[in-house]
Formats: sequence, C-alpha cells, structure tokens
Amino acid sequence: MAGVVLVTGVSRDVAARCARALSTTHEVVGVDVTAPRRDLGRGTFIRADLRSPALADTVRKLKPSAVVHHASTAGPDVAAHRPAGAKEQAVMGTLNLISATEQLDIEQFVLLSSVSVYAASASQVTYLDESVPMDSRPTAGARRDLLEVETAVAGLARRHPEIAVGVLRMGALMGSGVDTVWSRFLSQPAVMSVVGFDARVQFLHPADAVAAVEAVVSARRGGVFNVAAPDVLPLSLVLRLVGRPPLPVPRALVPVAARTLKQPLPGRDLEELAYGRVVDSSRLTEATGWVARTSSRRAIEEFAAFVRPGLWSADRLDGVLAGLAKFTGEDR
Repeated sequence: MAGVVLVTGVSRDVAARCARALSTTHEVVGVDVTAPRRDLGRGTFIRADLRSPALADTVRKLKPSAVVHHASTAGPDVAAHRPAGAKEQAVMGTLNLISATEQLDIEQFVLLSSVSVYAASASQVTYLDESVPMDSRPTAGARRDLLEVETAVAGLARRHPEIAVGVLRMGALMGSGVDTVWSRFLSQPAVMSVVGFDARVQFLHPADAVAAVEAVVSARRGGVFNVAAPDVLPLSLVLRLVGRPPLPVPRALVPVAARTLKQPLPGRDLEELAYGRVVDSSRLTEATGWVARTSSRRAIEEFAAFVRPGLWSADRLDGVLAGLAKFTGEDR
C-alpha cells in the first residue's frame, strides 16, 4: 500500500504501538490532542483535535491512503477513568474524521474497537463470533460511545464499498504496563467476585493486538473481526495467578460494594463480572493468518510479574510457610 497511514489516538498505548510497528513498512503520521508517551518509531506526530473543523484541511494535506482509528476512550485499552469531553472526543471526533476522509481517495479505514460491544449474559455460554449482534440494551459511558462509533464506521462501509473498512473488536488488553479497567481491577488488595459465579476470562497481549492491526492493514482486509487469545481462564484462577484473594459479594450488592470500595468493575458491567465474555477469533485467522502468540494465561502471568505483589503472591506464601515451619520447629 502506497501513501500515508494516519493513526489516531496515539497518546494511548496501543495506538502508539501500532504507529511504531506500521512505521517500519509505511509512512506513518500519528495524531492526537496530546503528545504520545511512547516512541512512534519512524512515524511523525501532528497535534490535532479530531473534533476541530480544521481537521479536514489537516487530513487533506496528509493525503492518507489508510486510517487506523483509535476512538479515544472507546478503544480497547480504555482506562478506568472517563475524562471530561470523552464522548465528544470519541463519537464526534469519529464522525468528523469520517467526514474528512470521505472527501479523499482512501483505500482503507480500520477501527480499533472492543469485545465489550457484546452483551455478557448467562445465555452466552459459548464463544461469541462476529455474527452476534451488538448489545442493544440501554447503556451509558464508554460502551455507549463504542456502539455509536461502530455504527458510524458501519455507515462508512455501506456508503463506500470501495474502501476496505475493518473493525477489530479486541479483547481486554493484559500484560506488563497496561492501564485498563481490568488491570486496575486486578491490582486491588482483594478483588470482588460474585457469590456463586466464576466468570470466564479471556485476554489479549498488546503485541498481539498490534500484530492484528498490521495483518489487516497488510492484507487490506475489510470486515468485522474479533481479536483475543484462544484460551479461557476462570476468574478464580486469574486471582490466584495475580495473588489476590477474592472478596465474595452477593450479586445484588455488587454495585453498592463497587462504589463503597471504589473498585472499578471490568467493562463497568455486573454481568461481565458474573459470567465473563469470550469470543472466537478464527475469522481473523482465516482472513489474514493472524494467530495470538501469547495466551491469556501467559498475559496475566506477565502482568502479575510486574504489578505489586498480592496478599497471595508466591513470595509471600513462601514467607508465611517458612515462618510457620520455623515456629513449629519443622525447619530443624
């Protein structure tokens, strides 16, 4: 693919990683309202607000052949906080970007989305594929933004079939240094769980997320694709791996407990904490050959190795056992 690849939202971790990776084979320009904290490699950075009327002129001068769009707080590495203006940045920024690119002869538009567009419920006990409709229940916050962003991008695909419009619905990012609702949730001294439930959990390492973007851009593939590691872990095992004891809470009291303890809920969703959400990524593999190189278990083990040790960490357990042995005389 000749021409510039425009990558938005590069102040966010995964978008910056994508810009750096793509810059090895493409001319990359990253844009955001704030400067990236990560190196963009050979890519360059332009400060631009996607909501600004001046965006069209900026995009026209760059003449991108492809756009990789991370819709701010609607993307896969959405953090626990929701800054002021998040909706305008995510939704209005996306609409403005689409309007600007429609005036150009672009070849590809790729949206970095999230599996949180799917509902988590007791009825969904198998892997969810891309044929499952997005969650239509009334909602608010980042998930509502994400649904609106995906709807806008789907409109672009309908109006311009000549553009390869791809949507990557990424699983919860997990690994060293990630800042997401899940990473903050699992960093608590004790982690809430729902009495009587053991949610199924699935993660995605940032390196695999970047590889998925590279694969779709390289193959110039359009369509909707799930992106996650294939293995699934019960939440109880995840807590053991990160050394965090569970804090069992009756389902009806979880929202109150979350507010009282100031604990973020994964995806801000009680159902996700109870049931989990698991997706099938085989469509992406068939279309591009992409395969996750890091399992969900390996991703959570990497996270656990770099986060502050939990109450159940191996080192602390070894210390407790050694102390008990000394106290009982078993070390003599």
